[in-house]
Amino acid sequence: GRARTLTTMRGFDIWNHPMVIKACRVKYRGGTLPMQAGGVLLLLLFGMMLMHRFRADLGGLLWFRNYFIAMFSLQLLISAIIAVSGTSSSLTAEVSKHTLDFQRIAGLSPIQILLGKAFGEPVSAYLFSLVTVPIAVICCVLGGVNPLVAALLYVTLVTSTFMMACKIGRASCRERV
Repeated sequence: GRARTLTTMRGFDIWNHPMVIKACRVKYRGGTLPMQAGGVLLLLLFGMMLMHRFRADLGGLLWFRNYFIAMFSLQLLISAIIAVSGTSSSLTAEVSKHTLDFQRIAGLSPIQILLGKAFGEPVSAYLFSLVTVPIAVICCVLGGVNPLVAALLYVTLVTSTFMMACKIGRASCRERV
Protein backbone atom coordinates (compact mmCIF):
# COMPACT_ATOMS: atom_id res chain seq x y z
CA GLY A 1 0.00 0.00 0.00
CA ARG A 2 2.13 2.87 1.31
CA ALA A 3 5.34 1.92 -0.54
CA ARG A 4 3.44 1.65 -3.81
CA THR A 5 1.87 5.09 -3.26
CA LEU A 6 5.27 6.65 -2.52
CA THR A 7 6.75 5.05 -5.65
CA THR A 8 3.87 6.40 -7.72
CA MET A 9 4.27 9.88 -6.22
CA ARG A 10 8.00 9.89 -7.01
CA GLY A 11 7.07 9.40 -10.66
CA PHE A 12 5.13 12.69 -10.50
CA ASP A 13 8.00 14.72 -9.02
CA ILE A 14 7.43 17.35 -11.65
CA TRP A 15 9.70 20.12 -10.35
CA ASN A 16 12.73 17.84 -10.69
CA HIS A 17 11.71 16.84 -14.20
CA PRO A 18 14.58 17.53 -16.66
CA MET A 19 12.36 19.48 -19.06
CA VAL A 20 10.95 21.71 -16.34
CA ILE A 21 14.46 22.47 -15.10
CA LYS A 22 15.62 23.16 -18.67
CA ALA A 23 12.70 25.49 -19.33
CA CYS A 24 13.29 27.43 -16.11
CA ARG A 25 17.08 27.64 -16.38
CA VAL A 26 17.58 28.17 -20.11
CA LYS A 27 14.52 30.16 -21.06
CA TYR A 28 14.50 32.50 -18.09
CA ARG A 29 18.15 32.86 -17.18
CA GLY A 30 19.20 36.29 -16.06
CA GLY A 31 16.17 36.82 -13.83
CA THR A 32 13.72 37.92 -16.51
CA LEU A 33 10.82 35.88 -15.13
CA PRO A 34 10.80 37.49 -11.64
CA MET A 35 11.16 40.91 -13.28
CA GLN A 36 8.17 40.18 -15.53
CA ALA A 37 6.15 38.96 -12.55
CA GLY A 38 7.00 42.11 -10.60
CA GLY A 39 5.95 44.23 -13.58
CA VAL A 40 2.64 42.39 -13.80
CA LEU A 41 2.03 42.93 -10.08
CA LEU A 42 2.74 46.64 -10.44
CA LEU A 43 0.35 46.88 -13.40
CA LEU A 44 -2.33 45.09 -11.38
CA LEU A 45 -1.86 47.46 -8.47
CA PHE A 46 -2.02 50.43 -10.83
CA GLY A 47 -5.26 49.07 -12.28
CA MET A 48 -6.63 48.66 -8.76
CA MET A 49 -5.75 52.28 -7.97
CA LEU A 50 -7.52 53.44 -11.14
CA MET A 51 -10.62 51.39 -10.29
CA HIS A 52 -10.62 52.88 -6.78
CA ARG A 53 -10.22 56.40 -8.14
CA PHE A 54 -13.12 56.03 -10.60
CA ARG A 55 -15.23 53.76 -8.40
CA ALA A 56 -18.28 56.04 -8.55
CA ASP A 57 -18.41 55.70 -12.33
CA LEU A 58 -17.61 51.96 -12.36
CA GLY A 59 -20.04 50.43 -9.91
CA GLY A 60 -19.86 52.32 -6.65
CA LEU A 61 -19.10 50.24 -3.59
CA LEU A 62 -18.56 46.98 -5.49
CA TRP A 63 -15.57 48.25 -7.47
CA PHE A 64 -13.28 45.57 -5.99
CA ARG A 65 -15.68 42.82 -7.13
CA ASN A 66 -15.67 44.25 -10.65
CA TYR A 67 -11.89 44.55 -10.51
CA PHE A 68 -11.54 40.92 -9.41
CA ILE A 69 -13.76 39.73 -12.27
CA ALA A 70 -11.82 41.79 -14.83
CA MET A 71 -8.42 40.74 -13.43
CA PHE A 72 -9.34 37.08 -13.30
CA SER A 73 -10.85 37.05 -16.79
CA LEU A 74 -7.72 38.67 -18.20
CA GLN A 75 -5.53 36.22 -16.28
CA LEU A 76 -7.44 33.25 -17.67
CA LEU A 77 -7.03 34.56 -21.22
CA ILE A 78 -3.31 35.34 -20.80
CA SER A 79 -2.57 31.98 -19.15
CA ALA A 80 -4.30 30.11 -21.97
CA ILE A 81 -2.36 32.04 -24.62
CA ILE A 82 0.98 31.48 -22.85
CA ALA A 83 0.28 27.76 -22.34
CA VAL A 84 -0.82 27.17 -25.93
CA SER A 85 1.93 29.18 -27.59
CA GLY A 86 4.72 27.98 -25.29
CA THR A 87 3.93 24.29 -25.56
CA SER A 88 3.20 24.38 -29.27
CA SER A 89 6.33 26.32 -30.21
CA SER A 90 8.50 24.15 -28.00
CA LEU A 91 7.25 20.91 -29.50
CA THR A 92 7.47 22.31 -33.01
CA ALA A 93 11.08 23.32 -32.39
CA GLU A 94 11.89 19.91 -30.87
CA VAL A 95 10.47 18.08 -33.89
CA SER A 96 12.08 20.36 -36.48
CA LYS A 97 15.50 20.14 -34.80
CA HIS A 98 15.09 16.37 -34.32
CA THR A 99 15.83 16.65 -30.60
CA LEU A 100 12.57 15.01 -29.53
CA ASP A 101 14.11 11.63 -30.37
CA PHE A 102 17.02 12.35 -28.00
CA GLN A 103 14.56 12.77 -25.14
CA ARG A 104 13.06 9.39 -25.96
CA ILE A 105 16.53 7.84 -25.98
CA ALA A 106 17.18 9.36 -22.55
CA GLY A 107 14.58 7.05 -21.06
CA LEU A 108 11.65 9.43 -20.83
CA SER A 109 8.31 7.95 -21.76
CA PRO A 110 6.02 9.93 -24.09
CA ILE A 111 3.77 10.87 -21.16
CA GLN A 112 6.77 12.15 -19.21
CA ILE A 113 7.83 14.25 -22.20
CA LEU A 114 4.32 15.65 -22.52
CA LEU A 115 4.06 16.40 -18.79
CA GLY A 116 7.47 18.04 -18.84
CA LYS A 117 6.41 20.26 -21.72
CA ALA A 118 3.04 21.01 -20.10
CA PHE A 119 4.64 22.09 -16.82
CA GLY A 120 7.94 23.50 -18.07
CA GLU A 121 7.08 25.67 -21.04
CA PRO A 122 4.12 27.61 -19.60
CA VAL A 123 5.89 28.18 -16.27
CA SER A 124 5.37 31.92 -16.69
CA ALA A 125 1.60 31.37 -16.90
CA TYR A 126 1.68 29.53 -13.57
CA LEU A 127 3.85 32.23 -11.99
CA PHE A 128 1.64 35.04 -13.26
CA SER A 129 -1.30 33.21 -11.72
CA LEU A 130 0.49 33.31 -8.37
CA VAL A 131 1.16 37.02 -8.76
CA THR A 132 -2.57 37.74 -8.79
CA VAL A 133 -3.19 35.94 -5.47
CA PRO A 134 -2.38 38.98 -3.23
CA ILE A 135 -4.80 41.11 -5.26
CA ALA A 136 -7.47 38.42 -4.89
CA VAL A 137 -6.88 38.34 -1.13
CA ILE A 138 -7.37 42.12 -0.98
CA CYS A 139 -10.64 41.76 -2.91
CA CYS A 140 -11.76 39.00 -0.52
CA VAL A 141 -10.89 41.06 2.56
CA LEU A 142 -12.84 44.03 1.21
CA GLY A 143 -15.85 41.72 1.04
CA GLY A 144 -16.65 41.69 -2.64
CA VAL A 145 -15.53 38.12 -3.32
CA ASN A 146 -16.21 34.95 -1.37
CA PRO A 147 -12.82 33.35 -0.46
CA LEU A 148 -14.08 29.86 -1.35
CA VAL A 149 -15.18 31.06 -4.78
CA ALA A 150 -11.79 32.74 -5.31
CA ALA A 151 -9.97 29.53 -4.31
CA LEU A 152 -12.09 27.45 -6.68
CA LEU A 153 -11.46 29.94 -9.47
CA TYR A 154 -7.71 29.57 -8.96
CA VAL A 155 -8.00 25.78 -9.06
CA THR A 156 -9.93 26.19 -12.32
CA LEU A 157 -7.27 28.58 -13.66
CA VAL A 158 -4.37 26.22 -12.98
CA THR A 159 -6.29 23.21 -14.25
CA SER A 160 -7.40 24.90 -17.46
CA THR A 161 -3.87 26.22 -18.12
CA PHE A 162 -2.45 22.73 -17.66
CA MET A 163 -5.13 21.12 -19.80
CA MET A 164 -4.62 23.65 -22.61
CA ALA A 165 -0.88 22.89 -22.58
CA CYS A 166 -1.52 19.13 -22.60
CA LYS A 167 -4.09 19.29 -25.38
CA ILE A 168 -1.94 21.43 -27.65
CA GLY A 169 1.14 19.38 -26.80
CA ARG A 170 -0.66 16.15 -27.57
CA ALA A 171 -2.04 17.53 -30.84
CA SER A 172 1.42 18.80 -31.85
CA CYS A 173 3.00 15.43 -31.12
CA ARG A 174 0.33 13.61 -33.11
CA GLU A 175 0.68 15.92 -36.12
CA ARG A 176 4.45 15.89 -36.38
CA VAL A 177 5.53 12.46 -35.20
